[in-house]
Order: sequence, then C-alpha cells, then structure tokens
Amino acid sequence: MKDTLLQRTQGPLLIHVYTKIDEDPDISYLQQDYKAEPPEDRQRYLAQDKARLDAHYRGDWHYVGVCCDISIKTETNWAVPTVIGRSSVWGVESDSGEDYFKELAEEQIAEALADIERMKKALATI
Repeated sequence: MKDTLLQRTQGPLLIHVYTKIDEDPDISYLQQDYKAEPPEDRQRYLAQDKARLDAHYRGDWHYVGVCCDISIKTETNWAVPTVIGRSSVWGVESDSGEDYFKELAEEQIAEALADIERMKKALATI
C-alpha cells in the first residue's frame, strides 16, 4: 500500500513522494537491556520500550519507508514517464508526525535529484 505525501512538478520532472509499509523493520532499538544505566532509569526505559512495543503489536502504529520517485515526461513517453531518480529511507514510525514526514520528503527529493545529477554526469561520458 502506498500513501502519497506529495506530488509536484519541476520543469519536465514529476516528483512523487509516498510512504510504503516496511515489511521487515528493525525493532531492536526497542529491545535493549539498558544494563549500563542506573537501576531507576533502566526500569523506566524498559517500561517505555515495552509500552511502545505493545502498541506496535496491537497495530496502533507500524513502520514505513518514505520513498521518492522522480520521473521525466517526454513527447514519446508521456503516458508512462520514465523514473530517472529514486531514493528512500526506511524504519520510520508511522505516528512520527506530519512535520517529520514533510522533512523526510524534502530530504528524499534532494537525494533523488542528486541521483539524477550523478546520472547526467555518467551519461556525458558516453
């Protein structure tokens, strides 16, 4: 399932940023033992992690990837534009908040545009 965060154009480029369910997230950061922490902190951290994990297992939140595809529309591929730049970040908690998702979206756009610039340089050598 994909949920669109934003779509916009930039000249001939079509920018699509969306979230996608992370099917294999790393939840190890919520399963730490905190043995190096003072006992009162350790108990608090363990309780916080357990509550967060319980909420995850109940389905209150899940992990997603924030993905960006940048396509280019030309006279010959207008119906199905070619993806020429792509980036993503995974393991994002779905309840992270709108501002954080906007920040990640902009970061992924910048990375995908940088990918396009690298491709242009590589193609110039052909």
